Amino acid sequence: MMYSVAYKILNNSEDSKDVVHQAFIIIADNFKKIKSIPCPELKPYIVIIVRNVSINMYNRNKRKAEHNVDIENYEVPVEIEFYENNDYDSLLSSINTLPLIYRD
Repeated sequence: MMYSVAYKILNNSEDSKDVVHQAFIIIADNFKKIKSIPCPELKPYIVIIVRNVSINMYNRNKRKAEHNVDIENYEVPVEIEFYENNDYDSLLSSINTLPLIYRD
């Protein structure tokens, strides 16, 4: 039941499993409080926990997707000419001229 509630919100199997895991942790952390809930009210209470955790994960995933940058279209200005004109030996000699603490 917990998995199906999470999957209906997230449409992702792995995220739904994570939500069920997090819900069990919340239930375990609040076991004394949950133990006092009457049996007919326990199932809706657990569904609410799973629903809230699922919505939080959905929002987190949505924010993460908005912040991701399409790497293929993102160009970092790299000065290729610098790397083509400097060879390994000149780089090594430049490093050797540095003080020992910077050389490492």
